[in-house]
Amino acid sequence: MKKIISLIICIICVFSLVSCTDDEPQTFTYSINDLKYQYTMSEYVTLPTYKGTQLEFELDYLQQKIDNGILTNATEEYVASRGDDIYVTLEYFKVDYLDPETQTTPQQGEKITEISGSFLLEDLGAANYCSAIEARLMGLKIGSGTTARITLPADFKYEEYRGKSVYVKYSVDSKKTQLGDIIDVSYTGYYVDENGNILKDEKGADKIFDKATSDSPAKVYIGAYLFIEDFEKGLVDQKIGDELEIYVTFPSDYPSTELAGKKALFKAKIEKMYIAPTYDIQYIKEYYGSEYISINDFENKYKEQLANELMMSKILSGMTVISYPEREYNINLYEFDALAPSFEKTYEMSYEEYIKLAYNMTKDEYIKYNMKNEMIYYALAQDLKIEPSAGAIDEAKELLIKAYTDYYMAQSSLAEDAAKEKATSYVTEKLGTSGIYEQALITQIQEVLKSNYTIKEIPQTYDSITDAK
Repeated sequence: MKKIISLIICIICVFSLVSCTDDEPQTFTYSINDLKYQYTMSEYVTLPTYKGTQLEFELDYLQQKIDNGILTNATEEYVASRGDDIYVTLEYFKVDYLDPETQTTPQQGEKITEISGSFLLEDLGAANYCSAIEARLMGLKIGSGTTARITLPADFKYEEYRGKSVYVKYSVDSKKTQLGDIIDVSYTGYYVDENGNILKDEKGADKIFDKATSDSPAKVYIGAYLFIEDFEKGLVDQKIGDELEIYVTFPSDYPSTELAGKKALFKAKIEKMYIAPTYDIQYIKEYYGSEYISINDFENKYKEQLANELMMSKILSGMTVISYPEREYNINLYEFDALAPSFEKTYEMSYEEYIKLAYNMTKDEYIKYNMKNEMIYYALAQDLKIEPSAGAIDEAKELLIKAYTDYYMAQSSLAEDAAKEKATSYVTEKLGTSGIYEQALITQIQEVLKSNYTIKEIPQTYDSITDAK
């Protein structure tokens, strides 16, 4: 269950502040073998009324999660396909024959400049340009190409070269972007005034609210609107390498109060394109688990899981923190400071600056936010009278080992046996008692919580790409 297991890793990352770098997961040793929050949690937090709640579940939330999974799992780079509008470079060369007594193989000669060039080829495979060349372009990865000798057909676009033998050096430069495409985008987001002029900070520098570099681009599923709609619409009908200026207006209910309802400018560049996975039962079995027998079976069970997450979010938003345990605050502070140098090296900005830009929080606010996310599980466990059994802890350990085995296989290209050995060592030595206990606690709370609320479904409003397909 790759998707569910990856969710487990995310939960551990949030609630235990495990830092997952490009090389391998990393845990700081300050609190490895300590069980957190062994207090009477009612002295630190007040939970809202949650038992007997009717939870309104918007079906578009399910669809957004499915679309986000498709975005995340798109890893194959785009190849030219029938029906695409693609940007190509075609260079033609004359065929030169040497003395037939000594050299019978024709050689590539002078470039034919009048028919060579780069252009948009529409509806690949429809023979709008040249069927022999279009057939060779299909299946080529963007940025790749080769040279071949062909005889141009009698209906070739340029009459002078019909029926002639030539060498053609051909490559696919890009695809014309459209709804449903998945692309990598680097960008810088600027605050602007009502006239679209970039605002300056107190030092006279451009005011920036977000940034994605070419080394760490944002992956966008155009038309799924997992990013704001104006931004995604500005990415349509473009090609790789295009540098764009996209003016947007943020929704009035956008989480950041500094951006809600405001105009902004994105200076963006399209870096790469991917093939979107086909959302079918084969895709579900590969990324979510082989136990699902149909799309309907998967969506019903996934909906229950997401409803549980929404219920947790509802409890969290209504939870009141009386005070934060000093010991745990210091542990989280230590972990924040330990992570900062590697973050700054990778993203060329301070960790505190990023937290301010991304979450509009100070360092102290961010630490307390993460602590609140941890404290809720311990508070709920005490309120529901849950204590993980030895069997539950063993199951949690195996689940974490499976999760990190998948992680090492994907990120470090290790064979399954080697990945499992490394994952077992990591879970038992680095996550240790605390991490395994917390996973068991989370799993049991999620199971028990379902009996404390009912779901009221709200009709679909999300205009998803998977629906359109």
